[in-house]
Amino acid sequence: MKNLAAILVLIVIAGCTSLPEGAPQVLGISLSPGAVALEVDARQRLLVSGAVEGREVDVTHYVKFYTDKPAVAVVDRAGQVRAVGPGEAVVTAKYGSHTAQFKLTVKPRAANQPLSFVNDVLPILSKAGCNAGSCHAKPEGQNGFKLSVFTYDPESDWREIVEDARGRRVFPAFPSESLFIKKATLAIPHEGGQRIQPGSESERVLLKWIR
Repeated sequence: MKNLAAILVLIVIAGCTSLPEGAPQVLGISLSPGAVALEVDARQRLLVSGAVEGREVDVTHYVKFYTDKPAVAVVDRAGQVRAVGPGEAVVTAKYGSHTAQFKLTVKPRAANQPLSFVNDVLPILSKAGCNAGSCHAKPEGQNGFKLSVFTYDPESDWREIVEDARGRRVFPAFPSESLFIKKATLAIPHEGGQRIQPGSESERVLLKWIR
């Protein structure tokens, strides 16, 4: 019975520390940025590196993320932190038996502060899958509209949305008539289908940003 108990303990430990298929064995991990201060509703993408034979490799997509205070901040599976409410939270990245942490400080959003293209708009596009490699982040783009993969080049993304297509993608005078909105909500035909739910918080943020 003792041997059986020992085997069961080993199985439990192995299950807790096992890595996903294809994940490299590492000596340790590091999480960057090391410390972050964000305002409510702002977002920050995290990067987790693993030490493999004297070099650093990106293992972010294999990592499980946690926060100790979801009322302050949450982290999605891709490693993007979203500031929820004022306070401090500890963000933890777990990779097999290795963990890394940093402290996140969230401050109240300044009154009447304009929305940020990088912190407010691009995360919505990422969540909707617009800048995935199978959509508008293809090397050739999609139907004349090209975004960088996972917001890699925000300046290029801004030009594509605001300046290209003769400025028809955004229409500040009537935001709801912007192609950027109408295609995403499927108000007009869109090969990629509906990406933003009409009346949702995401649509509200995009409309406010266009204004």
